[in-house]
Amino acid sequence: MSDKKAMENPLAPWANGLPTGWTVCRLDAIADVFFSNVDKHTVDGEISVRLCNYVDVYKNERITAAIEFMEASAESREIKKFQIRKGDVLVTKDSEEADDIAIPALVVEDMPGVICGYHLALIRPRSNRITGDFIAWAHRSKQFRAQYEAKAVGVTRFGLSQYAFRSALITVPPRPEQEHINRFLDHSCAVIDAVAALATPKDETKLLNGILNQQMKTLRAYRNSLIHECITGQRRITEADLNRVRAYG
Repeated sequence: MSDKKAMENPLAPWANGLPTGWTVCRLDAIADVFFSNVDKHTVDGEISVRLCNYVDVYKNERITAAIEFMEASAESREIKKFQIRKGDVLVTKDSEEADDIAIPALVVEDMPGVICGYHLALIRPRSNRITGDFIAWAHRSKQFRAQYEAKAVGVTRFGLSQYAFRSALITVPPRPEQEHINRFLDHSCAVIDAVAALATPKDETKLLNGILNQQMKTLRAYRNSLIHECITGQRRITEADLNRVRAYG
């Protein structure tokens, strides 16, 4: 997609003026998007599975075998289609608030028998031009998710169509630079999250007012800004950057 066409899309103003070698395209040009229809029921005659549900994705940026998935059942065709794989990105496709939608979690290991559950979109890279890690980081940017917020439909609960996902614009850096970005954000955000965890009081109501609340807002804003700058090429990641964050990690 040309810079001119990107500039014409008000939902993705960051897609204009990308670094040399970077491109921007629709998500469905480089990944498959599936909506799961596997519910939480256990039905006689179906195959026993473990279900990765909405809450598992919403509360965890990474999906690992350490999560206690609920027991359910599914048909063989559903298992074949929605069995999660390493590198998949699971994304919430509805929410009570339009600005709290399309929250991602990266599947970081193969887990046979764990199925993507209802209320989730499964995004699977189809091209070696992009990694699941980068797709997940893009979805952690509030500016990127503005595309989804604008297309969410509802009154008391908002939902997204498959078209909203498939038509979302995403930047595609050269693969080596993309992997640098992934590693840099892995380390940097882990440090930010560790600091935030230390600052969070046991009593969450204490966050409602005062200096601590402002500090937490500042940390969250900095984290989002860092992610967005990296995935749009506003900040270029070098080996020196990686060495520095490894030293602090």
